[in-house]
Formats: sequence, C-alpha cells, structure tokens
Amino acid sequence: MYVGPWQITHHAGYVISGPMTMPFPASGDVETMQIEMSPSGGLVGTHPEAQQPVVFSWADEPPWSFEAHASKDGVPAPMLSSTDVEMLMGCGVENLARLIGRTQATIDGVTMEMTMRLMVVGPDQMYGIFHTSAVVKGIPVKSWRAVTLTR
Repeated sequence: MYVGPWQITHHAGYVISGPMTMPFPASGDVETMQIEMSPSGGLVGTHPEAQQPVVFSWADEPPWSFEAHASKDGVPAPMLSSTDVEMLMGCGVENLARLIGRTQATIDGVTMEMTMRLMVVGPDQMYGIFHTSAVVKGIPVKSWRAVTLTR
C-alpha cells in the first residue's frame, strides 16, 4: 500500500531563527519521493536531491495536534487542523496510521535534522508536518511546514 512513487507538495509554514519568526512560503514545485520496503521490512524513502534516505517508522507517540488558528507570534495556522482531519476521516487522529520519517543533510558544514510526521488519510494520500532543525553559527534554526503526499 505504501510502496511506490509519491508526489510531495510543500505548503506554507514558518521558520524560527533565534528570536525571530518568519514565514516559510509554499513551494511551487511538486517533488517525487520513492518509498521502498527495506530488507528488514521497514519503509525507506528516497529522493533524487537527498543525501541520505528517509527512514520511516510507525508512530508510537501521543496524538498529534495541529492548531486551527495562527498564533500571536506570527506562526501561521496549518493547512488542516487536527479537528479538520478528524472530521474528514471520521475518527480521532490517534486512530490513524501515522509514520515518522527521519533523515539528515549537511550543507556548508551545518547538519540539518529533518523529520516528517505523516498521517495516512487514504490509500493515495498522506498529510503531515515537515520539521527541520539545525544550529547555524550558534543560533538554533527550526522550520515547520505542512506537506501532502499523493499518488
């Protein structure tokens, strides 16, 4: 069900760099990630521009919550809130299949940790948040943006 090519759309989000919160515009490009079954039975995503594969595991975390409204510090609301997903799916987000994908990349000597938290909302669609984290010249930089994977 999960193996094969998936088109990734990166929606708007935000970046926090030190004390500043800045908008992170949606990407106009649609990228393709190939998800394969590893020899150990896990799921692994590959992308032509990725330095390392995205290693997926099934989520074993409390229910995820996406706020319905933008916050006062400039952080925009996600494309869909947790309530929206629950209404769409007819169940709580804790009852959805959820994948966590992790990888990292090093750019100009800075290692960036990347995490995708995805909810399976149908056989051909996943929705979630793509999070990055790095320290650049001693300043923590983090980003969050909504993503959809479709096929």
